[in-house]
Amino acid sequence: MDSLIRFGFNGRVRGQVVRLDKSWLPIVTHHQRYGERDVPPTVRERLGELTAAGLLLASSLKFDGSLLLQIQGTGPARLFVAECQADGRFRATVKLQDGTAIPHDASFGDLVNPDGNGRFAVTLLPASNSSDASKGLDNPYQGIIPFEGDTVAEVLENYMSLSEQLPSRLWLGANEQSAFGLLLQVMPGTSDQLATDDEEGRMLWEQVQALADTLTREEMLTLPPEEVLRRLFWETDIRAFDQKKPRFQCTCSREKVAGMLKMLGRAEVESILEEQEGAIQVNCEFCRLPYRFDTQQVAALFADPQADEKTSVS
Repeated sequence: MDSLIRFGFNGRVRGQVVRLDKSWLPIVTHHQRYGERDVPPTVRERLGELTAAGLLLASSLKFDGSLLLQIQGTGPARLFVAECQADGRFRATVKLQDGTAIPHDASFGDLVNPDGNGRFAVTLLPASNSSDASKGLDNPYQGIIPFEGDTVAEVLENYMSLSEQLPSRLWLGANEQSAFGLLLQVMPGTSDQLATDDEEGRMLWEQVQALADTLTREEMLTLPPEEVLRRLFWETDIRAFDQKKPRFQCTCSREKVAGMLKMLGRAEVESILEEQEGAIQVNCEFCRLPYRFDTQQVAALFADPQADEKTSVS
């Protein structure tokens, strides 16, 4: 039932709906524990909502690359990350604060932003072989705003109102089996107007929001996206466009981990090697895949004279 569908209403309002099932399970499995601690379901649920929202936003962009959503604060869950691509590939992770208890009924604001200093960052990472990169647009773009809201949907709606300046609404839900997202957005019109600036458009925008507000959590997490759209908007002139199948895919590799170690420098890596008794193991934060480097492999990393020179300069 993993599916993402784009749809629209009379060229005035556009929308997307996503449902993750089998593709969501690897993230649930990888985030049962954090170090020696159990991860409460509420943390995975918020991560599922952020992942669903990331897929909705990524698929709405005319962009070849990755959309990275990062929500960071000083709460017990100090960092949420979702990386999504327009073709439906995604991965996600969360980092917890050491020694801080997480209430099972904590809101998203309580988890991340208890002191009001949280930040939400959106980063666009062009693919190295994309047309964007070939045009010289290969540098990441990042927008950062204060954390405002008490749910994942509220935080992202605030971002969209500031960045896109198009009225937008999100409905999100997640549990241990599924993650769901529904996005409705007013379309730009001509000149400085929106497609809903006339009376007919305003009435349509109010109508589709009111219908979407009737969506229950049970419907989000049990019904196929096609059925959700049928139940909500059967009285409207809705038109479905393309459909894609989201899938979990981690982009980690031994080469990337090796590059990270080289950036630390020979002295730092050899110190870690000594502390860990002859082998360094790095686990991917997204998929938990372990990468192990023994003494000989670490030595090979720094065998390049240019690497040695960079290390000595740093």
